[in-house]
Amino acid sequence: MSLETPVDTDRALAITAMACRFPGADDPGALWDGMAAGAVRTRPVPVERWRRDDADGDASPVLTGFPTAVATIDGVDLFDRRPFRMPAHEAKVVDPQQRLLLETAWEALERSGRSPARMQGSSTGVFIGLSSVDYWLLQARAGFPAASSPYVSTGGSPAVAAGRIAYCLDLRGPALTVDTACSSGLAALAQAGDSLRRGECTIAIVGAASLMLSGDAMAALCRLQAFSPDGVCRAFDANADGAVRGEGCGVLVVRRLTDALKDGDPILAVVRGWAINHDGRTNGLSAPSPTAQAAVIGQALADADLSPRDIGYLEAHGTGTALGDAVEAAAINTVFAGRGRPLQIRTVKTTIGHLEAAAGLAGVMATVQALRHRRLPPHPRFATPSPKIDWSTVPLSVETEPIAWPRTEPPTAGVSSFGFSGTNLHAILSGPPAGRSAGRHRGRRLHSADPPPEGRPVLFAASARSPSALRARVLGLIDALRETDAGPLAATAAATRMIWTGMPYRLAVVASTAAEARRRLDDALGPAGDPAAAATYRRSPEIVLYRPTAAEIAQALAAYGRGGALAPTLSTIRPAATGGGPDDGSAPALLEDLLALWRRLGLVTVAEIGDDGPVSNPDRPVGATEPSAEPVTLTPDQAPPRPPGPQTLVLALGGMPPASWLDRWRTDDGGRPDVVACLPGHGSPLQGILEAVARVYMMGADLDLAALDPYPRHALPPIASYPFQRERFWFDAPRHGP
Repeated sequence: MSLETPVDTDRALAITAMACRFPGADDPGALWDGMAAGAVRTRPVPVERWRRDDADGDASPVLTGFPTAVATIDGVDLFDRRPFRMPAHEAKVVDPQQRLLLETAWEALERSGRSPARMQGSSTGVFIGLSSVDYWLLQARAGFPAASSPYVSTGGSPAVAAGRIAYCLDLRGPALTVDTACSSGLAALAQAGDSLRRGECTIAIVGAASLMLSGDAMAALCRLQAFSPDGVCRAFDANADGAVRGEGCGVLVVRRLTDALKDGDPILAVVRGWAINHDGRTNGLSAPSPTAQAAVIGQALADADLSPRDIGYLEAHGTGTALGDAVEAAAINTVFAGRGRPLQIRTVKTTIGHLEAAAGLAGVMATVQALRHRRLPPHPRFATPSPKIDWSTVPLSVETEPIAWPRTEPPTAGVSSFGFSGTNLHAILSGPPAGRSAGRHRGRRLHSADPPPEGRPVLFAASARSPSALRARVLGLIDALRETDAGPLAATAAATRMIWTGMPYRLAVVASTAAEARRRLDDALGPAGDPAAAATYRRSPEIVLYRPTAAEIAQALAAYGRGGALAPTLSTIRPAATGGGPDDGSAPALLEDLLALWRRLGLVTVAEIGDDGPVSNPDRPVGATEPSAEPVTLTPDQAPPRPPGPQTLVLALGGMPPASWLDRWRTDDGGRPDVVACLPGHGSPLQGILEAVARVYMMGADLDLAALDPYPRHALPPIASYPFQRERFWFDAPRHGP
């Protein structure tokens, strides 16, 4: 059992994405920057949150430990309810921790290369660590009547946190909230890993959050006498005098390693093993046990099929209490005794404070970033080694300057998280498999190692839940395209199609260069700054497919002259899995290829009309028929009158339907239905097809644009996350609120 042993990809996990809102760090990159600089993200206690007199005037000496500094985040009262379709009157009574988890989970899914708005019905699990109910406490103290809103019970219940994410995104895997106090986040990861191994879900959203909103809760915790009076975490130092409270939210997207490799997901790090246990009976419920902590580390190593000598670094629980640090160091010595070389230890709590329920995931994210950079950041506020720790049994090393990763290949680390509930967790992480780190192949197509040729048109797409969010998203894309050359242009377009689609306000443009894309996007915003091309239809239109005759296909292609060969056009937007071009290049074969393209995009029609072709049943994908149904053949003159319902759209694969047929499908205002032509006869066949896809998409059709010229997710370039349009939501009561 060593690092030379191949990883069991069915048991190991891949962390495919991370997102966070931590003190001083709104994304994992900022977290690393702060750690690498040795920054400390604490600040004076925010008086608008809570005051010492919130503790019912209790001035007993036990409150002398009330901290003067904590690690907080901004905007805990702000939330964008629209992506989650949450009514405003519900949003104001929903715990800000749940709202924070919703937004951060959305961002993590986007970072994994997925559109959260298109994950409905998937076997995605949600596993959340949450342990505080400060918002409920605030409401109770303010006399907010629980009976005034039907949403108070679900809005404040930690049990609902995971279910709310699953509900809002329509996910069908397990959804559960874990509360083991300070180890809740890592416990959620362990539960997710077990569920993935059992096949209960194929993707897991793993998150944790903690917000400090109640002065009463702060006062109660201060009675444990576990916090540093001056708000400084000095973990493993002789002057360590307590933890520093922090707050924030972290979310991971996790899959089985074998699935991530197969599906081309980005892989930030691999979770090779994990373990969970309890202290049992100690000299107090919250008193740690070195025996149990050592056991859980050993169990995690066994689960990972590794030995102590394989670990180069350990992200410690490291609260900064003299007793807690000494107990943890004793446990580490028990496991790693005799390994010979130093073991580097550190804790992210010295940078962002103790995030309580989210502390374990903060430690995981800090470790992932160190693995990715192959460097260990400095440990702030470490001057004199604690005399309560045996530094000789195992040469433990706490570095005050950044150093290169210790010599292990792949780089491998342990992460500990211990709760005052007595529940202990440990996980073993290593770097991604060779050649599969996220960002290593940015811009490479799924079915070709070469970038698409310069000047080939590509389709950009965006969507949002509000016009203002769509505008912000498009403006951000315009700015990003100022620095995009021809090489990654197609990859950037693919990222927008795979990540930014699925919501009702929409925009799509076809362009061959970055400059053209910027111009078309800018034109689409309109002079007033509103997205003039946003979706007109809130529901998908009823789509009728017009199947042309072979002669009409030939005539449509002839309009393009020598550039009208359709087979090469289709081969450039066909995944390798579907094979090569048409068998013989004949018009019927080309027509079938066009049908296959729309079928791959998931287009659903109410009818297919043509002179010589069968008609699919209503509400079936293009070209599909019920096995037991007799094909129905309709000519244009036999087209039925337009039924009542949504707007009708006619998609013509080639040629144009006769006027007599269009007259039968007039709209409510007496006009003819909109007609979208795949081969309009100008530009190039590829441009015509893409513009048809763009127009059908913008008119509200539920198209899977990720299936158009797909890229592996690990090859997508980074694009901006959803531009949340946040507003203040807080329960109606004076005096309280951040």
